[in-house]
Amino acid sequence: MKKNKKSVPTEKKFWIISIAVGICLVVLSVCFFSNADKEKKEADLLDTVNYVKVQCSTYTHYNESSESKSLLRAIEGTRQVSKNIAAETENEKTLDDQLLKESAEQLWLTGIVVLDTDGTIVCEYSTNESLLPEIKECAEKEIVLDTAIYDEKVYAKRINHNDGAYIDMAACTRKDAPGVVVTYYYTSAEYATNYTLTIQRLLNGYRKDRDGTIIVADEGVIIASNNTGLIGQSTTDYEAIQKLKDHADSKHMMGLTINGVRCHGVMLKQRDHYIYAYVPDSIIFQTLLQNVIMCLFIYLIVVALIWMIYRKLQKNILKIEREKEQKYQKSLLEAAKKADEREIKVEHKTPEIIHKDLIGSPIHLKRLLMNILSNAVKYNKDYGKIYLSAREIPSDQDGIVTFEFTCQDTGIGMSEEFQKHLFELFAQEQKGGASKFGGTGLGMPIDMKLLVKIIAELAGKIKIVRIKDE
Repeated sequence: MKKNKKSVPTEKKFWIISIAVGICLVVLSVCFFSNADKEKKEADLLDTVNYVKVQCSTYTHYNESSESKSLLRAIEGTRQVSKNIAAETENEKTLDDQLLKESAEQLWLTGIVVLDTDGTIVCEYSTNESLLPEIKECAEKEIVLDTAIYDEKVYAKRINHNDGAYIDMAACTRKDAPGVVVTYYYTSAEYATNYTLTIQRLLNGYRKDRDGTIIVADEGVIIASNNTGLIGQSTTDYEAIQKLKDHADSKHMMGLTINGVRCHGVMLKQRDHYIYAYVPDSIIFQTLLQNVIMCLFIYLIVVALIWMIYRKLQKNILKIEREKEQKYQKSLLEAAKKADEREIKVEHKTPEIIHKDLIGSPIHLKRLLMNILSNAVKYNKDYGKIYLSAREIPSDQDGIVTFEFTCQDTGIGMSEEFQKHLFELFAQEQKGGASKFGGTGLGMPIDMKLLVKIIAELAGKIKIVRIKDE
């Protein structure tokens, strides 16, 4: 039999294994969900930068087309003003600001400037006097004055202001006299913001705490970002952009550290812009803990169910074994009663047992010993004796101990030939044994089955040393 001091109870083993599996499950869950979160965020980030890329291209084409149409309308308006001036002067009207005012109101212009071939202003009109210095500076350029020399030549330009406002200016030759006619139309910043497609308006729809930081740069300057504090900064001064330039690509996220914060980001090159996007790991893995806890919670529920089922089975097994033990105790009491009736004396001796905490099956061992004792009473002689003893035999193997149980009686005994068939079903040496002693020939076969179970755990064996008539 094995000593119990180094053994682990079944329940303790269950919890040790459950905890070990739980730890492995947590580790696997962290690996699985972190990889899944990273792949999802990578796909989202790539979709975002590709969408911004497409929209940047679309916005650029749209705005360029809109600007071209506005400048074409400005050229047509300038030519119309030149014709109007020529027609009015032919009718002997004087070229003055009133004439220019009528043309400006007719064509919805902000102002008109008429120059001679030297760039000297002949006449001017404007609804916004603050714009005149800028218009005069531009009109005095040689490229504008050349339109006075070449009749078919025209000039058009959009002058952008820092606040988002702009001026569409156009120039053509005068029809009434040598010189240049310049017209211009001012668009306010408010109108330009509301009716011009801008990349910044596109990025305003992305939340920094959900989508990360998105940056669009052009010619080394940040022109748009969902973090408005970055707009206008140089890309060479921004750490994240420099790291993304050096290592990132347009197909995979790369890990980087920005101001001590671990992030992942991508970079994409568009025709006119560079697009950068990066996300802190706290956003990428924000559901990781929740997913791992949920997985662990489900596992704990499963473990609890298994434990409840195990405990219920254990209770049922103990109940069955208890009933069997009660049955065999009843048989033992009956055997003891018969021994008293037949005046059979039972003696027992139990030397000191050193190791008392053992691993084994006490129920099966009891049943085995009860069967043997019952047979010793049943097949004994009247006024006979039964001697019982148990002793511990030292063992050289660590953790193993041997016990010897002895049952001696003064019964009828058995021949050496019958001992060969002792464990066969219904085997009886005396044909009349069943009627004389009430036996069925099943006692020793049952003992053998019990012994097989005990051998699996305790390495036990039965030894027959009784010889008939001795």
